Amino acid sequence: MHCACGGLYAGDGMERSVITSVHNERVKRWAELLTRKGRERQRKFLLEGVHLVEEALKAGANVEAVLYSREKGIPAELARYAAGAVSAADSASGSESDRPSHANGSLRRDMQPHVNGRASWLNKPFQANDSTRLGKPLQANDSSRPGRRSHADRSPGPDYVSAAATCAAPSVEWIAVSEAVLERCSDAQTPQGVIAVAGKPPAEAASFLLAEPGALVVAVDGVQDPGNLGAIIRSADAAGATGVVLGRGTVDLYNPKTLRATMGSLFHLPVVEGDLPQLLPQLMPDRAQIIAASPYGEESCYDVDFTRPTWLVVGSEGSGISPAVGALARNVRIPMPGRAESLNVAMAATVLLFEAVRQRCFSQK
Repeated sequence: MHCACGGLYAGDGMERSVITSVHNERVKRWAELLTRKGRERQRKFLLEGVHLVEEALKAGANVEAVLYSREKGIPAELARYAAGAVSAADSASGSESDRPSHANGSLRRDMQPHVNGRASWLNKPFQANDSTRLGKPLQANDSSRPGRRSHADRSPGPDYVSAAATCAAPSVEWIAVSEAVLERCSDAQTPQGVIAVAGKPPAEAASFLLAEPGALVVAVDGVQDPGNLGAIIRSADAAGATGVVLGRGTVDLYNPKTLRATMGSLFHLPVVEGDLPQLLPQLMPDRAQIIAASPYGEESCYDVDFTRPTWLVVGSEGSGISPAVGALARNVRIPMPGRAESLNVAMAATVLLFEAVRQRCFSQK
């Protein structure tokens, strides 16, 4: 029924590949993806855990294979994706509203992916009848002012076609593997039982964010801790930000620890790389303000008008924002009446992001 070097397994009624040996050539290639060099060479990365894999499949990411425990089977949360990927009968019987399939070679409009590129429904966060957005300043007498908007209020734009939709694989290979193979392909102390192998999306220039009206963009300047970067991306997603730009010297987005810390948010908004000293000068003062979080800022963040198009710059944990980037920004501080000297960079970014949310969506000024 199976062999150590690869074979077929029909334990769930459907034939699938089985790999049990850590010496298998495919396993060796997957294990290389735990290193940045391996990810860059193969242009692939690993996603571990049910939640991350499910978010990738929902988004239509270029998932090539899903490795799951031969002993435990496919997690219940992923079963419908596995069935939909390999069974034409399941795709035909599933309703249009609940199956994550590619209809006529393309994704349904409400499931069109982003995967590190522009996602149209996320360029219009906090919509209200398609007339308001997070980036648009609202007046006190504006009858279209949204109340507390949820992510369910985000609706897809009519014209956007994601790059991921063109690179997403028409089917995903589901492979039953031994616990030893899962351990070989995981950097976690306790493997989570499911790992996806995904192709990196095509690189996209950060310049498209410059033209976004009412932008709220986070520019990350050299943050080194993968947990912090992942938390920043997650907060940007939660705040409905337009996108995140990763400057030079920033930790790899596809580092397994970064991916885990995003909790899948990298699939919800554009996360792109950019040369900040070259990119930021293109933001004309009348188009967007560049705000940098700094403990030495003379101006309080609560005195900043965040209803304007804004790029928030956060720097590395040790040295802060680089001089070249800092010279382009307006430094603001987060008031801290307590005795702590500073905030974690991810916390600081979150405070500023949600001050922008408060002003843009809830302020009665």
